[in-house]
Amino acid sequence: SRGLGDVYKRQVLHSLLTITAHDHILYGSDYPYLPDAVLQANLQRLKQTLAADRELAAYAELFLWKNAERLFVRSAGSGSTPTE
Repeated sequence: SRGLGDVYKRQVLHSLLTITAHDHILYGSDYPYLPDAVLQANLQRLKQTLAADRELAAYAELFLWKNAERLFVRSAGSGSTPTE
């Protein structure tokens, strides 16, 4: 079942897409400040939230890892630290 938190997360993600491009959104965790089990549960809930929404599902891989990979691989290749 979907809880209020899932609806809220979808609304937040849709709002973000109105103010920035889909390639500027990426998932981040509070590692190492939260227990691994909590982080894994949060990630699974986010994956379910993304999968349950047609528009967001199209961006799931970008949000979950591809945008971060592009950002950090590009930065590592240039020898600089990301500042944006």
